[in-house]
Amino acid sequence: MSSGVDSPPATPDDDSVYFNSEFILFIGLFVILCFLFCLVALNACTWLTPNRTTIHDHFSLPAAKLLRTIPKVTYSAAHNSSSSSDCAICLSEFLVGDEIRVLPRCHHCFHAVCIDRWIGSHFTCPSCRQLLLKTTRETTQS
Repeated sequence: MSSGVDSPPATPDDDSVYFNSEFILFIGLFVILCFLFCLVALNACTWLTPNRTTIHDHFSLPAAKLLRTIPKVTYSAAHNSSSSSDCAICLSEFLVGDEIRVLPRCHHCFHAVCIDRWIGSHFTCPSCRQLLLKTTRETTQS
């Protein structure tokens, strides 16, 4: 027996939570933005402090002092007549305009970048192995 009254369509209960795809996307973006904000806040001190590092700061103190005493020179046609026309570290030829360093004791030439990296871990000339730093023994004998 039908009373003629149709029952209303089924609706979710008031206690149940209904999520649609836009709401889930919104929550995901909110979480990502919060995470990024936290990263920025944690690193703000390092970003706001002035960068006072120089090219020699990552070297040991003796290496940094040694590099300050060896000036950089721009390679030119006048240097081209010398016997060494290539860097013994990277094995490439010097080009006009390259920054080079001429070692004071043995006068060997190297690209500034190459010899800087070498001096970071060695205190000898890469070609002749002559010491680049004066030792205490040499200073007392002079």
